[in-house]
Amino acid sequence: MTILQLPTGGLGVGSNLPNWLSILYFKSFGMDVMHVLDYIEDSGLQEIVNSCMELQELRVFPSDPFSPGPNVSLTEQVLVAISVGCPKLQSVLYFCRQMTNDALVTIARNRPNMIRFRLCIIEPQTPDYSTLEPHDAGFWAIVQHCKELRRLSLSVLLTDRVFEYIGVHAKKLEMLSLVFAGDRDLGLHYVLSGCENLRKLEIRDCPFGDEALLANAIPLDV
Repeated sequence: MTILQLPTGGLGVGSNLPNWLSILYFKSFGMDVMHVLDYIEDSGLQEIVNSCMELQELRVFPSDPFSPGPNVSLTEQVLVAISVGCPKLQSVLYFCRQMTNDALVTIARNRPNMIRFRLCIIEPQTPDYSTLEPHDAGFWAIVQHCKELRRLSLSVLLTDRVFEYIGVHAKKLEMLSLVFAGDRDLGLHYVLSGCENLRKLEIRDCPFGDEALLANAIPLDV
């Protein structure tokens, strides 16, 4: 295992890491997995983008999810930059306070090799902040372009239309997590009838009843 720290001039080998880089995993001499708190901010992630083209998995966790407003500078733009600069990236877990459809579309086009994509906007039911629209177009792009997608987690403002997209395009999806998403049972029906490889479904604070689950008898762990 090689542990790296982030000095002013870029990445180097070291042993004393700041708190926001306290959980990192590396393979050989090139980093392939990174787990950090959002204290790293856009500037820290950008430094890693500039130095680590081998990155395959990125997880960014919130340092203070109960803060009433942003406590760090972390935007969608650095995730777009990572999708450009890290061609092997295939797994993302990203907690943030803002996102746009344009950013999601760009990420999907840049990284069609994505197999796990998990996005949580900390404030429930948050729309695209630039247009105030739901994130349907962005996640349509994710499921359309990322044909090998196995895991998808959604905690953003969405309509039932995005679940129709998932049912049509995400044919290899095995696990779906939904939080504060959807409008009615029809959305869940689209997913359950279309994703034949789905094995696990996590639902929290969504307006779904039992009807769609009962109508689609599949070996599903809910």
